[in-house]
Amino acid sequence: MKFISFNVRGSGRTLKRKEVEKLVREERLDFLFLQETKLEMMEDGICRQLCNLDEFDWVAKSSSGALGGLLCIWDRWHFVKREEFTGDGFVGISGEWGVKKQQCFLIYVYGPNDRHKKASLWEELRKMVTDKEGRWLLAGDFNAVKGPEET
Repeated sequence: MKFISFNVRGSGRTLKRKEVEKLVREERLDFLFLQETKLEMMEDGICRQLCNLDEFDWVAKSSSGALGGLLCIWDRWHFVKREEFTGDGFVGISGEWGVKKQQCFLIYVYGPNDRHKKASLWEELRKMVTDKEGRWLLAGDFNAVKGPEET
């Protein structure tokens, strides 16, 4: 599984979309995770410009005005989506990976700065991971630090 997580700080400009598409093509990515899309509405045409894949699928969490926005795009030849789910600060998909059809869960996170909201997000993610069996990938920007030396 080859993926990249990228903060695009807005994906509305054509030049930025071309840069992302070039990265996907050169790295032959299976998954593309984008944060801060700053788009209230996502559509197939934008995703096609970003991923340059013949067979793709996507799930998005809209921005709130010019804040936030998450997008996950993947190659349907490698991953078949069974379910999609979103929450405050994340977008997730579950499905089957590869020829062995392994059950996988992928969650893309853009964590809040507020510590109470962050604690709620972490608890929600913890419950999901412990309640379902399969392979898990949690990626993104958790807006968390390991210790005071990182602040």
